[in-house]
Amino acid sequence: MLLVVGKELKPRPACRMLIFRYIEGMNWLTKQEQFIICIVVGLLVTGLSVKYYRAAHPATTSSQPVKN
Repeated sequence: MLLVVGKELKPRPACRMLIFRYIEGMNWLTKQEQFIICIVVGLLVTGLSVKYYRAAHPATTSSQPVKN
């Protein structure tokens, strides 16, 4: 996307593009805060993946009692 400045066309910064607009809210966070947010989101996605996998693939239950 191009940004009109005076009579010149200049490329628009990536954070201003519609595709990357979610990045714009992260610019005021420090690197450590961004890192922590990425870790938390990653763990949430992993947990949801495991939850849905277990729901789709239930454990097999045996009808015979366990012998000691």
